[in-house]
Amino acid sequence: MGFVDNEVFLEEVLKLYKLSKTKKCGSVWVTFKQAHLKKEIPGLACDGCLVRATNGSKKFATIVKPKEVGKFNSKLTTIMNTQFGLQRLN
Repeated sequence: MGFVDNEVFLEEVLKLYKLSKTKKCGSVWVTFKQAHLKKEIPGLACDGCLVRATNGSKKFATIVKPKEVGKFNSKLTTIMNTQFGLQRLN
């Protein structure tokens, strides 16, 4: 599992959802975890949120900075709702 940029992560999650639809089966798991990785990843200025996605064979992860969590979560929620066929009720 490699770490990717936040935007690349969102693109890869979208690809995983589309792949699961074309197979007519399959699941996509997205997990969030508080990250304490300052010592493990050189150059990381602060702790953040570790976000991982997998379909069982492909795995992706990203670190979301605390200030960007809301924006990232909003984009991820939009992708998930679109892929589930959900629409916001007015």
